[in-house]
Amino acid sequence: MRALAVALVLALLTPVWARADAPAVRTPPPPAARADAPDPLDLPADVQRLRESWLQCTAGAAKTHVRSRRPAPAVADAALQRCKAPEQALGRALKRQLGPDGAARVLDQVRASDRANLTQAVEALRASSN
Repeated sequence: MRALAVALVLALLTPVWARADAPAVRTPPPPAARADAPDPLDLPADVQRLRESWLQCTAGAAKTHVRSRRPAPAVADAALQRCKAPEQALGRALKRQLGPDGAARVLDQVRASDRANLTQAVEALRASSN
């Protein structure tokens, strides 16, 4: 169970630069260190679909505020808040896979990573438009 949780965390935290107007791109996985090790990018189809939906939602929500005067972390927080429904759907799927505690840990880590990535993306977009 712990190996599955670690694999899901790695898969969900794999850097994905989702744009609101383009589909997410999945990069090929690196070679496995051990033949029996689970592939962290080999997510169940429903979990992958729900993760991509959440990423698209947050990217779209953040995109609407890129030109605002709000600080980038506030834009990221607002995007995450606006996309609670896709986050909760992913949480339910993870709960079936990992149980309530494992799902909560994975979502906490993914949310923190997404917040940092959204903040960085907003700052980069603002810097490039100046």
